[in-house]
Amino acid sequence: MGIVVICSYKPHDGQDGPFLKLLEQHHGVLSECGLITDRPFTYLQSDDRVYLEIFEWASEEASRGAQDHEAVKELWGEMAQVCDFVPLSTLEEAKTPFAHFAAFHLDQNN
Repeated sequence: MGIVVICSYKPHDGQDGPFLKLLEQHHGVLSECGLITDRPFTYLQSDDRVYLEIFEWASEEASRGAQDHEAVKELWGEMAQVCDFVPLSTLEEAKTPFAHFAAFHLDQNN
């Protein structure tokens, strides 16, 4: 049984473009490593430029061991150079029972 995760990223000032290019690669890297299910990714954005990525890990083990894959470790390191990984609870939208976000699409063919 898969594990659904909500990832929250806040690009550093002026780094939205480079961050989004890296985010476009995330699905492909995780898929190539066999870490995720076929459930489509969902992408959202908060009012204050926090990007949310929702997807399903193949298993608890896959989520815990992802950093052991060199390609994942490398991509996450690059992402950490241009964004902060922020708790979902810090978003204003997450403080209400029915959080609203703007949806957006990425090219997941990377």
